[in-house]
Amino acid sequence: MEKHRGQMQEEYDLVMTNGNAIGIVEVKYKAHSNDLDKLDRKMKNFKKLFPISHLPELQTIWCYCFIPH
Repeated sequence: MEKHRGQMQEEYDLVMTNGNAIGIVEVKYKAHSNDLDKLDRKMKNFKKLFPISHLPELQTIWCYCFIPH
């Protein structure tokens, strides 16, 4: 899912909700330590890009999958 507001733009791989919480899943084929900084930025920007008056609990899941050839 892509969202932009002004100059700010982010892409979220998977967003889940059950009414009480929002979960954001970031999926990577290969994990790098700088991906955590990007994820932190995406979480901060999510609240700005989706201004919900009553933002429920926000959870982050970071996963990667390595499949050897």
